[in-house]
Amino acid sequence: MLLKTLRIVNGVSLNTLRTVNFNSGVNFVVDNEESKSQNKVGKTTFLMLIYIALGSKDRKVLYTHPDNGVINEPLRQRISAEKIFVELTLADSLVNSSHTITTKVELFPQGRRFINNVPYSEKGFLEELNRQIFDNEHNSPRFRQLLTAFVRVSEKRDRSQILKYLGFSTSNAEYHSIYQFLFKLEDPSTSKRISDLQAEIKKNRDSKSRLIKLINEAESQSSDSKNLAEYLPLLEARSVELQRRVDEVFLDSTGTQDAWKDLTDLRIRYAQLTSSWSRIVFEIDRTENAINRNVGEQSSGIDEDVLQEFYEEIREYFPGIKKKFNDLVDFNKALSHNKLKFFEQNLASLVVEKEALGVELEELRALLAPKTPIESIPELDGAVELFSDSRELNIRLGILRERAASIAAFDENETRLKDEINSLNSNRDINYQSPEQKIRKFNEYFGVISEKLLDISPRIEYAFDLSEFPLKFTNIDETSTGTDKTLMASFDFSYQLYARYYEISSPRFIVHDLLESISGSNLQKMFHFAESNGIQFVTAILSEKLESSGLTRNEISQASIVSFTGDNRVFGD
Repeated sequence: MLLKTLRIVNGVSLNTLRTVNFNSGVNFVVDNEESKSQNKVGKTTFLMLIYIALGSKDRKVLYTHPDNGVINEPLRQRISAEKIFVELTLADSLVNSSHTITTKVELFPQGRRFINNVPYSEKGFLEELNRQIFDNEHNSPRFRQLLTAFVRVSEKRDRSQILKYLGFSTSNAEYHSIYQFLFKLEDPSTSKRISDLQAEIKKNRDSKSRLIKLINEAESQSSDSKNLAEYLPLLEARSVELQRRVDEVFLDSTGTQDAWKDLTDLRIRYAQLTSSWSRIVFEIDRTENAINRNVGEQSSGIDEDVLQEFYEEIREYFPGIKKKFNDLVDFNKALSHNKLKFFEQNLASLVVEKEALGVELEELRALLAPKTPIESIPELDGAVELFSDSRELNIRLGILRERAASIAAFDENETRLKDEINSLNSNRDINYQSPEQKIRKFNEYFGVISEKLLDISPRIEYAFDLSEFPLKFTNIDETSTGTDKTLMASFDFSYQLYARYYEISSPRFIVHDLLESISGSNLQKMFHFAESNGIQFVTAILSEKLESSGLTRNEISQASIVSFTGDNRVFGD
């Protein structure tokens, strides 16, 4: 889909404040002010309007200074008072189109979203655009994850972030899913499942580590699965030998047998209580962490803008709802308070249970201590040490067996998850043949275009290992910021030709900001390549950069779709 028309409209009077028609090739959004005033008349704001019309969540950026966060209060108030909205039309062709999409986004707080005059929730809006623009029925990857590869607004980044365009919080596995979808290398649903499984493995390891930490805090013996596997057989053998010797000494006497039975019952009960104690300590730790998180959430407060937007979306589907927005705010505060109260009550209950177990454990320890009445039976005279050793060892074994079983369960779960990943990896290319061949095809375009624009022949390499980032540049030396901007254009131009070749459903447009740092000759080369190959390239630029680029006045005039000055800004103010 191509960008066809963007309109800014006063929603109260329905007067059109600005209409901009796009070209099929290069589209310059020009700042006619002197360079000292750049970024103040609205060229970047215009690009953000495109992004917002395609689902960007942050509408505050329209009246908030990007560097110091100062709000343009008159503009903010005007947008709200006039109920200003942006309307963007996309089409499969700018001449005689057979399919169009028109989005409408109200720019004021809690403003609604529409596609072809049908209202959508934010989630529904993005999912529908994902279907219509990317033919992505499963909404995986998500629409914003894909769109940001085509709308690169405020790209103040180095070369590595041309590929890692979502920032550092996005995992390598997620990037694999994105690039597999964009390049049609592998089945994205398989990649998504592998990503989920890897997240489960990490969660499983974290839980195992917390359990081991709690065990190790209780005693000096290291309790990971490897140490226990080596340690337990030695204790088992020692226990068998002690039991044999105890049987030889004690089991001929009826009194001794009764004493032994009583002691065995106490030992079993002690092992059970010790296990319960470990469980409660673990639960107390988890509950205290939950309380700390909840207190932190309460101290940061509720984002009422997000809550207001949610409330307005609910009202769209249930217009007869009687509850007011303040009721929803109060409900959320009460819900947060009740959640904290629940955790605190649960913690208090666990502490009481822990104290009760502590008392019972102390009583059992007293009964199991040497020189108790049980051990003063005449038949045990001379063998108390042997009896005590066997008793303590069996108690120890019971505790360690339970801990080993708990740790082994984590290990078995990780093995199961890894087995599923291996199974998916072994079958992942059945429906998406020869990723290497497709990467070679992309590199054909990338090498030729980069040679024309930069006199270099870079390549990309694809990594199948999900723990690695999926793409990387090769055959590139250190470059300047301006060269990186041209490299980004070269990469994006290459993808446009690649997507055409493989008939991939994706945007047939590119939106770039901040080309001031590139050389005039590179800008001229980019212009001619995009024009000659019919690549819709929208970029914001200073007029003085255009004048020094070597482009003809006619070329600049034909490509300039809108110009801004201090007296002619985006919203006509």
